Amino acid sequence: MALDIIARAAAASAKSDAATALARAASLDLFSNLPAKSFGASVSSLLTAGYAAAGAGSALYVADTAANAALASAHPRFCKADATGRYFRLAGDCVSVEQGGAAGTAGINDQPAIQAALNYAAAVGIRRVTFGKSAYELWAPDYRAQNWGTFVETFLNVPACSEIELCGAAGGTTLTQKGYAGGSIAVQTQTTADAVTWRGHMLSAIAAVGRLTLRGLIFDGTSDYAFGTGNTGADLTNKGLVLALDNVNELYVHDCTMKRFKGEVFYIGGSVKPSLVHVENLILRDSPQALWNPGGLGKVVAINLDCENSYQPAEVIGGMGHTYIGGRFAKGNTNTFLGLSQFTGGYPYWWPARDTTKTPPWMTFVGTRFEAAGPTQLSSWARGNIVTVDTTLNVAAFAGQDIYLDVEAWVDQGSGSAAVEVGGPATTTTQVPSAPVGVYYPKLQNVAVKVRCFRTAAAKAANRSIDGIKFGNGLMDKQSCIFEVEGAARNSWLVNGAPVAGFELPLVTIGKIDNLNLAYGAGLFATGVTAGSTTALDVLAPAYSLDPNAAGTALVTLNTAFAYKQGQRVIFVHANNNSGRLVQFQAGGAGLALKQSRTLYAQGDLLELEYSEFSGKWHEVRYMTRQAGAQFIAPIVLTDAATVTPDFGKGTDFEWAIGGNRTLANPANAIAGQTGTIRITQDVTGGRTMASGTNWRWPGGKAAGGVLSTAAGAVDVIRYTVGSDGLILARLDKAMAV
Repeated sequence: MALDIIARAAAASAKSDAATALARAASLDLFSNLPAKSFGASVSSLLTAGYAAAGAGSALYVADTAANAALASAHPRFCKADATGRYFRLAGDCVSVEQGGAAGTAGINDQPAIQAALNYAAAVGIRRVTFGKSAYELWAPDYRAQNWGTFVETFLNVPACSEIELCGAAGGTTLTQKGYAGGSIAVQTQTTADAVTWRGHMLSAIAAVGRLTLRGLIFDGTSDYAFGTGNTGADLTNKGLVLALDNVNELYVHDCTMKRFKGEVFYIGGSVKPSLVHVENLILRDSPQALWNPGGLGKVVAINLDCENSYQPAEVIGGMGHTYIGGRFAKGNTNTFLGLSQFTGGYPYWWPARDTTKTPPWMTFVGTRFEAAGPTQLSSWARGNIVTVDTTLNVAAFAGQDIYLDVEAWVDQGSGSAAVEVGGPATTTTQVPSAPVGVYYPKLQNVAVKVRCFRTAAAKAANRSIDGIKFGNGLMDKQSCIFEVEGAARNSWLVNGAPVAGFELPLVTIGKIDNLNLAYGAGLFATGVTAGSTTALDVLAPAYSLDPNAAGTALVTLNTAFAYKQGQRVIFVHANNNSGRLVQFQAGGAGLALKQSRTLYAQGDLLELEYSEFSGKWHEVRYMTRQAGAQFIAPIVLTDAATVTPDFGKGTDFEWAIGGNRTLANPANAIAGQTGTIRITQDVTGGRTMASGTNWRWPGGKAAGGVLSTAAGAVDVIRYTVGSDGLILARLDKAMAV
């Protein structure tokens, strides 16, 4: 604030003096000729035709109190004395680099003139530096005789000031880096006296600047980058824009391009400032390092930011919140967007810490595109809508929470792993590296992601596809995470690898699927499983195609080692076209809560199940078969014994050939409302009696309504209903005959 007040006061005083001097003006051909000219005391201002050449840098100069020997010594390009010793200085609301002697001509080094213009503007409180030409060469200052750390590492440095804007010409102005002798910077790389290789950054600020604005400028580092070569050739002494010392409070960049640097193209390395970074229509290109690296903890707004062709299009820490409206990140090996609002001492820099007394440090995306951008890491507090092309989003690669995304995922030239990959830690006692002992990775929590998958015509023609969501085998909180997939996904979702102990699958719902690789009538791509005589499965995919490996019946059960969310669904499809190979899910089988057993008889038959957290089992939703009469389930044959216990969880209808005096015990797995029959046939001897368990109830009591027929071969039928109190209300129809 103090710096701003002083600068404003100086500028106001200078303007007042200049206005007074303007009343007594004379003409001068070139300002560089002033030392050879004499002007009387009555002349207090000069109008020039240029600085060193007519038409280049014409300006008004005034002889006011600010024009003195000290100013001339510090800024000789803008303040000079005439032959009589009277000093004149540049006046006005802006400084053009031509007024400092910049030529904008190939083969001429304009770095000294441009730096001089910046220095003068800051010294006298002028807030605008303009570029009149479309291109300027900036040759590297020659530091070969100096030691590293004794010189400013940039071609241009913004001095201390309250506010300054660098504004290019209409159509844009290119500032091109050259070597110290005007050659290629790649060839004329400098080695300092202490053997440090140095190329130089384009623009930096090593002193306090209140507000820095760049408009209509093109920074060209002249080092091409071939996509796919990784970070080969990276040089961190050669960046585009560098703000690394918490010096700039606010940064605005509009309609600019920065390209072809061997280090980060846009780099902020402070921990607090800038407090605000606002970019609009910024193009970043070509680097074996990151293009967009707005480190620090300030707020960032990026409108139509376009980053393409680098090792890492984006390397981002969320700070006090980032907003990306439109924009594009393309052609890279990887990207990172880490959510945190404060650095925590003793923790890794990426640890997702926030001040909970303030709003979350949201990383908001509004129609932002990632195109062949490589795996893109999204950590805590990421939200909004994203469009991807041949790019995988990795959700919560580090500790993750509060992530809400709508993803439109396209396959075009690539055939990647998945539209979205989701991860969690292996245990809740996994130590966070570089953090205090006892700080562990938490489960993934508070996440909602919707993925819509599409394939271009080219992708369809080449049979390219991706999975919708691929879960890692780590820990997630199923109660606070939810996912949805629709469109042209290969697998709509799947779990990659054997899950860790304590694994929970959040609810994954599936919308309309459009895919050529469908599992017969399932409408989904299915995971293939060879079904033996008994097969126990973990549900780790939305659909399974079951291939019985032999004639007969393959029994399938579902494991219960992992937890699922209420409403999770899975489809099983018969995938073998040989007759006589059946797949059966038995009522009462492990992990199943079916009202009756279901059999898949032939290729295309399917069974859809839904998980219930209340029963901890899978219940039937849909059963489809082409087998005539398959909807009617054959009665279950009870094995005769002194005491027979029917399992009502396996079916509703039973047959029992009674071979002695027996007891019908209380049934297992009785469900309120269940109805059915038990057919009892006397053997050739006849006269067999039946006692019953305590839950059975008969008309008039057991002695009256529960006594079997005694004739040899007699057939009786018990018809029953299970009540809500667990009692079985039964009626015995005796001596069934023609």
